Amino acid sequence: ISNALDAGDATPENAELLKRIFTQRMRDKHGNLYANQPADKRPQAIRFLEKTPKNSLRIPFLNAVFPDAYFIFLYRQPGPNLASMMEAWKSGKFVTYKSLPGWRGMPWSLLLIPGWRELPASDLATVVAKQWCAANVAILEALGSLPAERWCSLAYEELVADPGKSIDKLCNFSGLSRASMSDQAHDLPLSRYTLTPPAADKWLRHSQEIQRVMHFVEPVFTRIQKFGK
Repeated sequence: ISNALDAGDATPENAELLKRIFTQRMRDKHGNLYANQPADKRPQAIRFLEKTPKNSLRIPFLNAVFPDAYFIFLYRQPGPNLASMMEAWKSGKFVTYKSLPGWRGMPWSLLLIPGWRELPASDLATVVAKQWCAANVAILEALGSLPAERWCSLAYEELVADPGKSIDKLCNFSGLSRASMSDQAHDLPLSRYTLTPPAADKWLRHSQEIQRVMHFVEPVFTRIQKFGK
């Protein structure tokens, strides 16, 4: 139906399976698998970072499985965000469902949102706008039901402009040591998912298509900007 999960999906069996898989695949900041380390060398408690866009639709589920989790809402200006999503679709490198029954557009990419069957398969700008809205609305509604100390929000543009200050903010929020993050704040390589090097104006190549669908996203972005203020 979609990638969305709620608290009702957090059955004991599902929770145990998810924790076991995470434990098997978990790595330290040097890339070493914890599972390959001697038992007496493994930490007794750990806080790990997980970043998967689909999980924007699964916060109630994750909160039920990990009741001590913290949630970081990293949001971005919709224009550049939608442009990146359109490029991801067109590249064919982010296909999540090669043959999605009932879908007549290009192979489905990125997260599968509720109501995808009603989307216009030939209008990519509308599809990504609806994906963006569904993800962000799900985040707003889910985090809005949690205690304020369990989540924080941060603008992508703020992170890029001042990584050090942003990391300090996240460390203070999560209770993590700033020293453990210091070597991550400078000279990071491009993500392996990067299609083209970052540029402030590269999204403008899609500006006409994006402007046509801004009426979908503008009300949601207004909510985001007010969220947590």
